[in-house]
Amino acid sequence: MVKRRASKGEVISRLVAAGPGGYVLIYVFAGTAALLPLHPADALFYPGLLSIALYVGIALWAFAARSHARVWMAIVAGCVACLVARVGLQAC
Repeated sequence: MVKRRASKGEVISRLVAAGPGGYVLIYVFAGTAALLPLHPADALFYPGLLSIALYVGIALWAFAARSHARVWMAIVAGCVACLVARVGLQAC
């Protein structure tokens, strides 16, 4: 199997996706999950715990994925899905 070296731009893209990109996705996710119909303390505690695990998973996956474009598509799709869910939860 021939391994190719990643370009500097690809590595920087993965770094930004793993750091700030993952943070934005987790921020949107936690904000949406806080609107769930739970006890106020639980609505903040459980999404906060899950957010830590998801952020670590996103950061690891950003460097394990075959393409950095796939990572960015997943981050954008996750943000859009969370925002659509947030609109749905606010309508209830």
